[in-house]
Amino acid sequence: MSLRSREGGHRLERLKNIKYENNITIQVSHISAVTGSGYLLKIGFVGLGTMGAPMAINLLKAGFGLKVFDIEPGSDRVKRVVEHGAKLTEKPRDVAKGSEFILLSLPNASASEQAMLGEEGILQATSPGSVVIELSTVSPSTVRKIANSAEPLGIDILDAPVSGGKSGAESATLTIM
Repeated sequence: MSLRSREGGHRLERLKNIKYENNITIQVSHISAVTGSGYLLKIGFVGLGTMGAPMAINLLKAGFGLKVFDIEPGSDRVKRVVEHGAKLTEKPRDVAKGSEFILLSLPNASASEQAMLGEEGILQATSPGSVVIELSTVSPSTVRKIANSAEPLGIDILDAPVSGGKSGAESATLTIM
């Protein structure tokens, strides 16, 4: 898998302009939603459970605009995320439309595969050059399966499980591996 766009430039080049700590652990509270050039990143988020909801809220607090999807749209978690400014969508594919980066925080491999590869999945509407960041704790074979379906479409997949639990998600101190 390559992280280069079809135009030949590095797909994650914009991230150089985002303020972040100078080590592997990135704290969401230190990320800027606007790059040095003033460009606002377009981000989608799928999975607003125990980990996903606080991560999404911290992205919103940092100034990011988010489109979100969860299988329980009426839950208190989802309502909290929407109250912080997220736009709730009806399907995973709706999160993908126009998003350059899509984050997944789902409970298992089946949910990740359905959100990505299903009939209403993210790959049905993601633009070439977009990056999907798989934060879920899933096996490498699941990530490879998703990546093998995404690569011909020009979509990059990053396997990035997190460590730090619910308290780390709430305090924006998760370690992203």
